[in-house]
Amino acid sequence: MTPSFGPAAYKYFTVVDYAINQITVTPTLADATASILVNGQVVPNSTSSNLIDLQPGDNVITVVITAQDGITQLTYTITVHRTNPASVYATNILSPNGDGKNDYWVVKDILSYPNNTVTVYDRAGRIVFSKHTYTNDWDGTFKGAPLAEGTYYYLINLGIDEGTILKGFITIVRSR
Repeated sequence: MTPSFGPAAYKYFTVVDYAINQITVTPTLADATASILVNGQVVPNSTSSNLIDLQPGDNVITVVITAQDGITQLTYTITVHRTNPASVYATNILSPNGDGKNDYWVVKDILSYPNNTVTVYDRAGRIVFSKHTYTNDWDGTFKGAPLAEGTYYYLINLGIDEGTILKGFITIVRSR
C-alpha cells in the first residue's frame, strides 16, 4: 500500500487481506527538518516505522508531521481495514419483487474478498447461479427467468484458503 497524500488529502483508507497481520509506514517528506510521529513513535524521514500489528476490522494509524518551528503540525490518518472471514454472512431470504427490500441476495462483507466464488444449488443439486467475484447482485433468476419460490442452498468460497467455505440456505419468496 502506498498512499500519496496531496495538499488537501489527510485521510486514507485501504483494505488488506486477513492473511496480512502487520504493516510498516514509511513517511517521505520534502522537508528534511520536519519531525515525524507514527502512532506516537518517532520515525526518521524516509525510514520505515516499526511493524504495526493489525487486528481484524479497522486499524487507525496516525502520522503527525511537525515543522521545524515546532508548532506547525499536520495530522494524517491511515485506516487499514483487515478483513475477517467471521464477519461474512449471507441473508437467507430473497424477495425480488421490485420494492427495494431483499430484491438482491446480500452477502455481508463479501466485497472484502474479491477472489470469492459463490454457487447456488436447487434441491436436486443443480447449479442455478454461480459467479466469481460476487457483488451482491443476484436477483433469484436462472438464465434470465425467475426461479420458483422455495429453498436453495449455497456455497461461498472466500478465495483465501481451502478452509474458508461458507454453507447455508436461502429462501426465495415472490409476491402473489
